[in-house]
Amino acid sequence: MARRVRFFASQIDKEKDVVPIRPLYDSAPLITVGPRAAQTIDELDVTLAEHESRLVKMNDSYQTLSERTKELMEAYHVLRETAVFFERAQGQHTNIRSSFYDSSAPLLQHDERETQYSGNVQFDLE
Repeated sequence: MARRVRFFASQIDKEKDVVPIRPLYDSAPLITVGPRAAQTIDELDVTLAEHESRLVKMNDSYQTLSERTKELMEAYHVLRETAVFFERAQGQHTNIRSSFYDSSAPLLQHDERETQYSGNVQFDLE
């Protein structure tokens, strides 16, 4: 039981926000002496075990959600950049051949190729 109490204390210390502590007078009285002391401690131990398992599951779920969030943010950025790429490419579709079925069609329009290669090419060697 001491291990569980230390576990809860460490989880509370890790928490960034303040964890409110309920006053003891709101809960049932804890019997620490007498014939019911062992039963009360066993009940408390069972309750702590249940809470510990729930807390471990919640921590695992939080970690899984954090990793999934990072993956989704990465996918979002990839999709956004892909959309930007295709938006830019959409404006330049006139330079691409219009027929994909005609394999003899040039990849670029004929007039653009003529202007590109008609000038004299000079190399500056120093």
